[in-house]
Amino acid sequence: MSSITIEALKSAKQDWEHTVTLLQGINPHSFYVVISGIQNSGKSTLGNALIGDYHNRTFKVGDYRLTARNEEKLASDGITYVDTPGYGTTREKDTQNCRDAWRKANLILFLHSSLQGGADLKVEMDMLKELARTLPDLERRLLIVCTKISGMSRHDSTFVARSFVRKANE
Repeated sequence: MSSITIEALKSAKQDWEHTVTLLQGINPHSFYVVISGIQNSGKSTLGNALIGDYHNRTFKVGDYRLTARNEEKLASDGITYVDTPGYGTTREKDTQNCRDAWRKANLILFLHSSLQGGADLKVEMDMLKELARTLPDLERRLLIVCTKISGMSRHDSTFVARSFVRKANE
């Protein structure tokens, strides 16, 4: 189970509400936020926080694969949140489910876990490249979210985020 605190989730929810306010003018009943990333990067936990479910009851959360297909939830803010399976697993259906969700996404929250590196980082870079090939307007629809930074200093978490963006731009 994730060790993230309820206070941190509530803070993320407040930040998200500010972002939604910035997106005024959209039709919220047809706005899809797709949460995507490799397996165990915190997709379900973030999805639950964004809809205000701080006890992780809407999207299943665990230390192993629990999301086998795209799970949609229409929240009280009128936005549909889509929790996707992990990208790049040995299950091609999981990766295909991610691709299907990307096509209808107004906003893609791409999760990068600060705890991952090596082979996982390569999978994430491959995923970003595929997103760029698949969606010509990706820069308008992509937000990169660094997860699992609790316990890190602000300096270290900033370093992780900048290193990831630098790697993605190579």
